[in-house]
Amino acid sequence: MQIAVVATYFLSAYAKIRHGGWEWPNGATFQWAVTRRGTFFGHFVAGIPGALLIGQWVVLLAETASPILLFLRGRALYAGVAFFLAFHFVTWAAITIHFLPHVICLAAFLPLERIFQRARRGSAGQPVPVACDKTVDTVG
Repeated sequence: MQIAVVATYFLSAYAKIRHGGWEWPNGATFQWAVTRRGTFFGHFVAGIPGALLIGQWVVLLAETASPILLFLRGRALYAGVAFFLAFHFVTWAAITIHFLPHVICLAAFLPLERIFQRARRGSAGQPVPVACDKTVDTVG
């Protein structure tokens, strides 16, 4: 799952350069998107000189650097996942396009097993006894 998430970002950057050339990050792609689908927030950001152009470069660089997520651990990994979550939130807030399935797949980078381990512990941090069925099957 992690490889698929990273490949999606990286191949997105590759497609931008392959089809749009190196002019893509210097073009008006974000301006066109805001004009076509923009929200109040998107139009506000578009009014800041250079903000959309900087945004295009940030997106291209972040997507190109996304394979780094596969090698990060601990807080650095959490920061990387938080960055991409913020990226998707800003995209949704600016032009109402969401990639919710992809955002959910970012959870593959998080240690979700720890949540379940903590949920099974009591308030004092002691393990909660697990009920087990001691039924014995007898054949015969």
